[in-house]
Amino acid sequence: MNINEAIRIHLASVSAGHANFDDTLALIDKHFEYLPAGFHNGPLHSAAGENAGSCRVFALGQHCNLNETDTLNLFAQHYQQVLGDPAGDSHGNIRQFISTGWSGIRFDNQPLRARTEPIE
Repeated sequence: MNINEAIRIHLASVSAGHANFDDTLALIDKHFEYLPAGFHNGPLHSAAGENAGSCRVFALGQHCNLNETDTLNLFAQHYQQVLGDPAGDSHGNIRQFISTGWSGIRFDNQPLRARTEPIE
């Protein structure tokens, strides 16, 4: 199964409440090697290794040309927490991405390298 099919199935599982953020990270790790990279999300900056989960999700979304909504849904329960508390301050990277979308995302270097074969 290629990564685009895997994402489609995973997003359906997230939508049905059967998958969470850890499952998203496991999907990424199955198909990609993570190389810590700094990234910008609008005015927010995370150094290499900081906010690694957000870095991996944004890199996957960019690599697979996902729209903002699908990318946000990959954050699973964390995105739902933000939606449930719109005036809150938790999950700053999710909140910033809601505001600026893909125009605000920039990586210092490429954080994901596709594996030749997915790991099991």
